[in-house]
Amino acid sequence: AYQRRGYIYNSRKRQDLAEQDYLAALRENPTHPIVYNNLGYMYFNQGKYELAKVNFENSIKYSPTYAHPLNNLASVYGVFGENEKRLIASDPANASQHQAQAKMYFEQAIEYFQRAIKADKEFSEPYRLMAVTYRNLGDPATAAKYDDLSKIYKGKGGQAN
Repeated sequence: AYQRRGYIYNSRKRQDLAEQDYLAALRENPTHPIVYNNLGYMYFNQGKYELAKVNFENSIKYSPTYAHPLNNLASVYGVFGENEKRLIASDPANASQHQAQAKMYFEQAIEYFQRAIKADKEFSEPYRLMAVTYRNLGDPATAAKYDDLSKIYKGKGGQAN
């Protein structure tokens, strides 16, 4: 009940109440993957990426083939990679270090997108975001392949939250 109410509060932009309910749900059942995923998703949308990452990791820990947190954790790594790319311009003295970090984060994102696709082949979002990630890595041909796949599966698959 706490999980569902938290989901409703979050969808109504009442994150303060959603967070309270998600945390109450985890006190009742500290291994509930949907709660961890939804709490992580809320934190991700608030720009609290480290908190989101921890919650997605916990969700995956308790349900290793749950496609949504796999996709969401990949998105966190994508954000980390994009942040490193931005630092290349603002910190040119360390540009090569930022480039290497960005590449590492994008490769981690790809690993989790692939796991999400393996968990739910018809879930279109990991394909779409994989295309974005390959563009960030400078591989437009592979990006186009995943764009095409995302269109094939658009509106299909995806596990309910």
